Amino acid sequence: MDSHKIRVIVFGGSHAGSLFKVLKNELSSEHFVIINRTVPGHTLENFTLFPKQEELRNEDYLIVFTGGNNVFKKNIEITRNPRSQKKTIHLTECVPEDISVLEELYNKLGEKMDSLNCKKIVIQNPFRHLHCCKSHNGKFPMIIATQSAANKCLKQCLQEKATICCHFKLFEIPCRLKRKSVKYSKLLPDKVHFSLNRYILAARNLGKIITN
Repeated sequence: MDSHKIRVIVFGGSHAGSLFKVLKNELSSEHFVIINRTVPGHTLENFTLFPKQEELRNEDYLIVFTGGNNVFKKNIEITRNPRSQKKTIHLTECVPEDISVLEELYNKLGEKMDSLNCKKIVIQNPFRHLHCCKSHNGKFPMIIATQSAANKCLKQCLQEKATICCHFKLFEIPCRLKRKSVKYSKLLPDKVHFSLNRYILAARNLGKIITN
């Protein structure tokens, strides 16, 4: 690894993995080394890929993007359109994780980050599982409120440990869509992940934070 370059480690799940792929193109390879520590479906019980203290210096960055895999109990079904093979990720039962459990997980993440001397950025979780199909539409009326509460908890636990990035600002999503779940759901082709263009926007905005 080039010692003169700034290291940027991206840690988290599939959202983080998509962000890593485009961030590599956004930040100059002449000045930055972008390191992938992501795995699809990652949850905060697993810190196997979390960087060690000696890997990051004061000028380096850790980007944490958990993506929300801990917010609900895992009741997932994946279907594919028989013609287009387009994937949809359904939440079959909306069972939120207890907020005290999330608080414990976020505090544990904060303790892990305290061991690092680098700059830290934590991205709040995008919404997921909105209007996935006719069977589930309207079945879980508290689904946005639950995810908003989880993001509030994340911010309260980690705002003194890291720079907290609101996903609405980072991904350039109009804040009015907080109350317009149908329109928000159209940003998520599989009802969990954004399209490539949205990750490109987020990478550009992260690049501005890192290079300023």
